[in-house]
Amino acid sequence: RIMKRIIPMVLFFSMFWSCASVDYAEEYGPIVHTFNEAWNTGNFENLASVVDANYTKQGPDGPVVGIEPLKQSIRDHRIAYPDWHCTYVEEVYAKGKAVVRFEVTGTNTGPGEIPATGRTITLEGMAIFYIANGKIVDDRAYDDVIPFYEQLGYTILPPPLPDSDKE
Repeated sequence: RIMKRIIPMVLFFSMFWSCASVDYAEEYGPIVHTFNEAWNTGNFENLASVVDANYTKQGPDGPVVGIEPLKQSIRDHRIAYPDWHCTYVEEVYAKGKAVVRFEVTGTNTGPGEIPATGRTITLEGMAIFYIANGKIVDDRAYDDVIPFYEQLGYTILPPPLPDSDKE
């Protein structure tokens, strides 16, 4: 008799617990897309709404800490590549993070860390965004810089071999 009452209750509660999943893409997607919009447009109006004040970034260009240095990094990239455009090719979301595979295109016409070459680049990479309280707190970006420099016309040379006569 007790089993007849317990089994329906267990089934009822298990239905609700198994269906109560969080859609992290719905929660985090707008955050990372707003972040990318700042890179694509140079418009920082909504950046503070999705980036934590103590934001940190690690990537090929070195570390960036804080919103103002992030804005400067975006400005610097957009000066060197005025037509900079980043597209998210693939997005994966989990609790507290978003992982995106991206493709960047741009023409190196402005001054920057290297002289302007007038060449167009296509760069592929990945970024892991760590998100807390609705904001990006950390960003780890990875891309392959060798094809990047080759597209700009640079030749990557191996270091000279040690002189074997001087032993």
